[in-house]
Amino acid sequence: MKNSVSSCSTCGAKLEGRYEYVNKGQIATLAKFRERIINKGVNSIHLQKEIALEKSEYTNFQKLRYNGLVAHAKGNGCWLLTKRGARFLRNEIFIPKGVLIFRNRIQKYHLDRVNLLSIIKDTSPYWYTKDDYEWEAIDIIDYDLDKYDFIEFDDKGQGKLKF
Repeated sequence: MKNSVSSCSTCGAKLEGRYEYVNKGQIATLAKFRERIINKGVNSIHLQKEIALEKSEYTNFQKLRYNGLVAHAKGNGCWLLTKRGARFLRNEIFIPKGVLIFRNRIQKYHLDRVNLLSIIKDTSPYWYTKDDYEWEAIDIIDYDLDKYDFIEFDDKGQGKLKF
């Protein structure tokens, strides 16, 4: 197994968190999702059966849950638009600019906030590239994070387990 700062010497699991940002493409997908809900009249959409999404739209859709814009609905594969998601699409609220994700769990929210118009008016690429994402190494002693309550971050963004 590869032994480096970014992987566990015991199991080889990645020890890096990544920031996820809501981008223009995800906003377009969220708007398409909202339109399908309005046309159906029910706030529960099966992503593969009830809405025509491109592969990249489908793959990135679940990232909208990090900011509470969408959530799983009853039924396998069904999603719903949250009140927060609807308010975001109406440009009524701000959300964190980014969310630090580690092992599919939110570890930290970016302090800066953005709204719909600030993302749409941004001149960044439509889809972020690998170089646009910030990566942070998570300093851990044990590879089994599920037995710990949370990770504490210092002012530089370095994560440490809190025992």
